[in-house]
Amino acid sequence: MAYDPNLNLLKRSVKEWCLNYQIAIILAICLVLILPNGLQWPLFYLGSILFLTVKIADVVNNLKSRDKIVPNGKCVFITGCDTGFGHMLAKELDKEGFEVFAGCLFPEGNGAKELQNYSSHSIHIIPLDVTSEDSVFKAYQYVANRIKDKGLWAVVNNAGINDGGEVLWTEMGILEKIFEVNALGVIRITKTFLPLLCQSKGRLVTVASIAGRLAIAALGAYSASKHAVIGFCDSLRQEMYPFGVEVVTVEPLGYRTDMVRNGVTSLQRTWESALAEVKALFPEDYFETRLRPGSKAFDKYFVSDNLQEVINCLKEAVMAKNPKCSYRPGKILGQIYFHVANLLPQSLTDFFLLKH
Repeated sequence: MAYDPNLNLLKRSVKEWCLNYQIAIILAICLVLILPNGLQWPLFYLGSILFLTVKIADVVNNLKSRDKIVPNGKCVFITGCDTGFGHMLAKELDKEGFEVFAGCLFPEGNGAKELQNYSSHSIHIIPLDVTSEDSVFKAYQYVANRIKDKGLWAVVNNAGINDGGEVLWTEMGILEKIFEVNALGVIRITKTFLPLLCQSKGRLVTVASIAGRLAIAALGAYSASKHAVIGFCDSLRQEMYPFGVEVVTVEPLGYRTDMVRNGVTSLQRTWESALAEVKALFPEDYFETRLRPGSKAFDKYFVSDNLQEVINCLKEAVMAKNPKCSYRPGKILGQIYFHVANLLPQSLTDFFLLKH
């Protein structure tokens, strides 16, 4: 039996949406009609101007160039440098003139060795497991002992994983591991290194995800961990204003890193290891007719091969004198989808996410 989202969800969504907006339109018209004739059109024009101003200001903020600091050997600590964004960023910041401390889960692995060979004097390879208090503290000691009077300019929380599937069939141990790395790992690193950033009036940059703003089926634990990270950073940003520390999130939509490449494999592995009584709740061909096509569609329309877009955002977050609070790089189609989804009623958004 092929899986298909319940069409009742669409019917209910459209019905609720129409009802809500009918009521809203009627109330808005009544509000305008009870105003004196001389205020009706000025109110309309004022509302239009304010709406356009907000939208245009956001575009200008995204497009304008930002003054940058001069690296001059400033120190930056990056987690998750074995592969992906962390690996690329370590090289880019080294070229810019930063002294880079690259945290690697596998300090003897190919990624760490490549970084070491890339620049033997300004990239320090540090063994780092963000889930271990002892490992994080040793990394802190290493950095603190070597930065001396230069101070620590920036910490980039990049380490992250996604190794689960739908909550119903994913083992609790896997869910806990995702939170340990993606959420508690960020908090653990931040808590440990934050005093150094307060001393330097530097910045904390955290790689989150658009899934931390818009949850997606089969990414429950990952989305929840990224929601937690974004909430943590949004709160911390307010706390750090008095200390002069910038707190920035970079929330990519979808890029072809190892995590994305292995997405279907991860889904299939957790599905195959699920208990028989759990699998029995689903149609027999659920994985092949629902999850695999959905993953391929997401990959086709929303995943970009241009990882440099994310690196450029990370570099700006580290180097700009006045960085934005958050960056959301990604394909235009994904950007549009995200903004439209935020405008729709939740049940209607759920339907389109399930359907497509």
